[in-house]
Formats: sequence, structure tokens, C-alpha cells
Amino acid sequence: MSLVGDIIMQLRRRIPDAPQAFAQMSAPTIVGTSDPAGQFGPGPNLFFKVSMTNAFGETAPSPEIGPITLSTGQNAFQITIAGPALDTGNIRFMKVYMGLFAGQETAYALIPMVAGVSSYTLTSTPYNGIPPNRSTCYFPDSDGNFVGAYTAYRLLNEALAEMVRIAGGIVDVTGVQSQINQSMYRLNSPFYQFVNAWYDGYPMDVVQRSMMYLRNSAAGFSGILSYEQDGPQSVIQVWPQSNRTGGQNFLNAALSATANSFLVSDGTGFLSIGLAQIDNEIVVYSQVTSGATVFSGVLRGMGGTDAVAHNRFAPVTELNIRLSGYRMARTYSVGDSELVIQVPQAWEQPLVLHMLSQVRSMEQDDQNAKSLMSDFVQMTDKIAKQSRMGKIKPRQIPIWGQNTTDARNVNGIGFGWLIN
Repeated sequence: MSLVGDIIMQLRRRIPDAPQAFAQMSAPTIVGTSDPAGQFGPGPNLFFKVSMTNAFGETAPSPEIGPITLSTGQNAFQITIAGPALDTGNIRFMKVYMGLFAGQETAYALIPMVAGVSSYTLTSTPYNGIPPNRSTCYFPDSDGNFVGAYTAYRLLNEALAEMVRIAGGIVDVTGVQSQINQSMYRLNSPFYQFVNAWYDGYPMDVVQRSMMYLRNSAAGFSGILSYEQDGPQSVIQVWPQSNRTGGQNFLNAALSATANSFLVSDGTGFLSIGLAQIDNEIVVYSQVTSGATVFSGVLRGMGGTDAVAHNRFAPVTELNIRLSGYRMARTYSVGDSELVIQVPQAWEQPLVLHMLSQVRSMEQDDQNAKSLMSDFVQMTDKIAKQSRMGKIKPRQIPIWGQNTTDARNVNGIGFGWLIN
């Protein structure tokens, strides 16, 4: 999946208007060396160049280091690098190039960077590759010569809003935690339409708010749901009122941004298949095992949230009122370049066309601006038509309770299990 910065960089390459980039690395110190993988045979002299990488490219390499003779009794390269370069935030790897002759470094090894750490041990097997001759390690969150970072993000957010208007939104899921005897809940997710809903896994009927039953309180398995947007407020209402409060617990171990399972202290109050919120991230899980402590089959970053790392004891909240529908695009700000952009992959090209059209308009190149906008609209219309062909339709719920004493039907709308 693409990052927000990838879309910004696609625009800048088309202008062209490169943002700032990391400068050439200064030469690090390499000590106590030997050949960890037998790449060059026993006891040669080696020459080194070192660069750094972020999510968008690689710095120019350091001045050459060497020749350095491999010593005996060692099993890895020892690399020491100056501290200030480690505090730049989005550097991911140090890339150590090596070769048998000066100016002929033909293999490299990657060392993951850790903020505040200045000494590393190289133990990975080298790959084939030569150093770059210029820096491509760009900062998408910095200004170019023509388009500033703030303007680039404003163009992206405008393009996203227009894509939603034409293409009909982003299919996604979200949810809320039920509270016993409560019928109205406020949503934080930026949705504008819901087409399916579930309470504790039971399908609900999504209806207009004028069709809600508001005469008496009745706690049970909620069977119908309405969605209201009044200004900045997004509210759902359910009937019957929820008969339980959704589960609540905490992580019993730290969770990485890519993990597909997580551990809680006690998940006995949670459904075995469901939706949960960890800190601010919404996740879907498909199984609870090991004495209701291990949640597995986890999909991360749902409902427009970001998949991020979480510390032990982070709160885990069951979202047992589950909703699916069409989400509005979220907005991004300067500094968000390394977030995964929360849109379908097919949207990426038209987003760049819309942004580029606006830039050409700023340059008073009206003919190109109009042509690019026309291409954007045609491409977006095509995406919208394809989306409508596979459009999610509201689930048609059979009317339950006509021949039983433990369920009730309200004006033929949905169903609800009443708890007496």
C-alpha cells in the first residue's frame, strides 16, 4: 500500500519540484571487522561506503572508508556513526556498501536504525548492489521551490474530497461499544452512509430515523438502527436499547504496527468474532482462544484509522455495534507522509491528476489545467461506475417474532429480542 508521501512525491515529480533531501553522509567509523558471510574469502582488505535510507529513497554515500583489513576472532562488522544523524526521525536503515577495490563497492548490507543508538553490529548476508551517485532520500513534508509542504497537503485533501463526491466514498467498517439500556451513540468515524449493521453479531435493519420506535424503553438485542448527521454531530440510534455493555480490557503485551494477533488480560466479555478499538486504532478479529486471552486473525487500521504500535496496558474496547458503509476521506497534515494513505489503490492516479491540475492553474497554464481536470473526472467516473456495479446493498432482514412469544415486530421493521 502507498504512503501519503508517495502521492506527494508523484505530484512533485510531475511538476518537477523536489522537496528537501538528506545530504551526503559523513564517513562513519568501522572497527573490529571480519567477513560475516564469507562474501569475500579469508582475510582481504575491504573498502566501504555508507548511506542511509528512508521510505522514499537513499542518501548519497559517505566518502570511501578503507582499506580495512579483516581481523581474526571477530564475527561481524562493527559500525559506529555520529549521533546527530540518528535523530532525524524517518531514517530507517543504514546501508553499508563494501568491495575488494577502491571505488568498486559491489555488495551491501542493511542495518535497521534505532534512534539514540550509535553503534551497530553487521551480521546480515550482503546483497549485490552499488552506491548511488546522488541523494534521493527526500522529505515529502518539506517545501519545494514552487509548492510548499502546506500547499501540497491542501491539494491532496481537496483531491480526496472531490474523489469522495464523485466516486461515492470508501467502503469500510467501524463500530461503537454498546452501553446497557442506552439507545443513542456518537460516532467518531467520518462516515456519511451506513448500509449494514450488526448488534452482537446479529444483523440489524438500517432505517430512516422517522421509523424508529421511541415510545418505551426496552432492553434487548438491538434490531434496527438509524444514522443521523446534524452539523458536526454523527449519531446512531438503536432499538431495542442495548442489553449489555461491550467488553473492556487491556493489552497484556506490546503490539507492533504489523502484528496480526494481540494478547489481553481477560477477554471473556468479548464476542468470539468482532471489532475492537486499541487506543485509537480500530481492528477486526476473527477468533478468541487460549482462555479468552489471544485475539487472532486481526486486520489492522479499519474505519480510517492508522495501524500503529501500542504499548502494553493500552485499552482494548469491544465495538459490538458493528457498522459498514461509505466513509468520507480523512484529511492529512504536514508530517503525515509516512502514514498509509487510506484510499483504494485505484484512487491514487486520479488524485495526482487533480493535484497537478491545480498546480497548472496556479502557473496560469489554463489549457493543461483544464485537460488534466477532464482526465480526472473521466477516470473518477469510471471508478464510480465500477464501484456501483459491486455496490453493497442494505441487508434485507426477515421479519421475526410473528409466531413466537419472545420476539416482537414493530410496524414490520426489522426485529429485536426483548429481554423481560
